[in-house]
Amino acid sequence: MADKPKLSPADREALNKIRRMFQEERATNWGMPEEYAFKYAHELVNASPAAALEKAKQFINELREHNAKEDEKFKQAKARKEELKKNPISNVGSRGIWGYIRRQILAAINGTPFSSLNILEVDDSGLQVYLPFAPVSQRTIKHKDIQEKRALLSVNPPAYLDSILGYLKQFRKNIPIPIGEIVLYEPGSGKTIASAVAQRPDLKLEEIKKALEQLHRVENPYEKHKRLPRVVDLLIYYDLNHWEMIEHETSATDYADKLDEEIVVHGIHVDKTNGDA
Repeated sequence: MADKPKLSPADREALNKIRRMFQEERATNWGMPEEYAFKYAHELVNASPAAALEKAKQFINELREHNAKEDEKFKQAKARKEELKKNPISNVGSRGIWGYIRRQILAAINGTPFSSLNILEVDDSGLQVYLPFAPVSQRTIKHKDIQEKRALLSVNPPAYLDSILGYLKQFRKNIPIPIGEIVLYEPGSGKTIASAVAQRPDLKLEEIKKALEQLHRVENPYEKHKRLPRVVDLLIYYDLNHWEMIEHETSATDYADKLDEEIVVHGIHVDKTNGDA
């Protein structure tokens, strides 16, 4: 038969703390996220009182560290927004004559001369789409539009590179794309909203997505923060009665052991007395 669990002095002290928490503190009135419930609260159910308190405090410290990292990312995103205000990300070059010439040359090489005037530009407001010959010549796309799949971004290499890239992808998953278009489209209808030529469009697309994500972070600074529970919240499933029963059994066992020890010691004393006599 397996030995019954016994409480150590540290467990008894922790059990008293847990008991006081349940008596003096109310659990926070909020719906515990599944992450907390399954990853931590359920794990504490079978832990000893001392281990349960230690694990609960460790989890709360992990959440604090996570939020501190999110604060740092927010600071970086805020600095990036100011940088984008001064130096926007463009699909090709910057505004001006040299940017215009570069777009014309790349569009001709790409085989899409009619999209040479289209511009995709990320500034401090989001992704600005400029289409001079479209019914809607300008619109702004936010990270949330992409996040909720109202619009998606992809890369479309020129037709004459399709067979070459297809062959190379038989041997490697990620193949650099030297030239192509960045395409903005509606996922539901498949309708193309905009397309603009770019050099290394795969890298440019990643740069655009990252910038949009940072702008979104500035607008929603606490979206990825995690709410800090209290220790009593994480002990919501803890079976206090079970450990109180073990406490009583441990106390009874300790008392019986102490009584047996006193009897043995007393018996030895009597024997010595009789021997002297």
